[in-house]
Amino acid sequence: DDTSNTNSNTGGSSKPLFNLKTQSQYCRLDAPFKVKDQSCSSTFNFNHLPAAVILGRFYYDQGGNSKWMATLVQNAAFPLLLIPLFLISSSQYPLTSSTAPSIKVLASIYFFLGVFVAGDNSLYSVGLLHLSASTYSLICANQLVVTAIFSYFINSQKLTALILNSVVVLSLSAVLIAVNDDSDWPTGITRSKYIVGFICTLTASALYALLLSLKRLSFQKVIKQETFSVVLEMQIYISLVATCTSIIGLFTSGEWRTLHGEMQGFGKGGFAYVMTLIWTAVAWLALFLWLSLQLLQ
Repeated sequence: DDTSNTNSNTGGSSKPLFNLKTQSQYCRLDAPFKVKDQSCSSTFNFNHLPAAVILGRFYYDQGGNSKWMATLVQNAAFPLLLIPLFLISSSQYPLTSSTAPSIKVLASIYFFLGVFVAGDNSLYSVGLLHLSASTYSLICANQLVVTAIFSYFINSQKLTALILNSVVVLSLSAVLIAVNDDSDWPTGITRSKYIVGFICTLTASALYALLLSLKRLSFQKVIKQETFSVVLEMQIYISLVATCTSIIGLFTSGEWRTLHGEMQGFGKGGFAYVMTLIWTAVAWLALFLWLSLQLLQ
């Protein structure tokens, strides 16, 4: 066919392994409302992997109490992304001198987004501390509402009937959670703490929606290249800044002093404590990898 002939004629040229610009075939990164196929429509459902939420709640239930440690693990596994970056970087188009932004501009973007992510993750950690995993996940799902608004104004994303329907359904679910006194209430959590958790999670979801639009805007206006390696590089640098910021918060707050006792008093033992943190970090990392793999479908 024409496609095979084209491929055979251009066999000697070097092209990116994953071209994110073919919107008819792929979901665009961090654009959950460009629904071109069935795989894209499920992207939002995995914005908060169930494994990460369950492990995060398990950490608190078994005696963990460090909000900054819970924040730190959300980005700490980013070095694992160096493996796919190393494997595919040689197959990507390099940024040309005419389109490549300066190092200073890129550093500023990554620093700002990294600090932004650390602050957002800290709100998520507070929210999960005071909410059950199911309530937390349902509130996070309402991120779709704010993402639709930000995408419309920042990224000029059209609002389709499918998007508006999802916004209405998820908004109603949040209202039902807020007014239902018989909802899944964590043991030992007072009403005031529950409200704090609700507000923090709702705010964090809104900020994460803004983050998605800002990342998309960075690709559109500054980086001007959308290959898999560039996406990985952005995630690595942002996660590096977020991890450093979380470490600073951990030491500034003084919570680092309680970590040894926290591990010793962990309900399932010290080994389970370490493994919980490790696999929580891996689960959050899997979130990004899963979103990236949608580009291949």
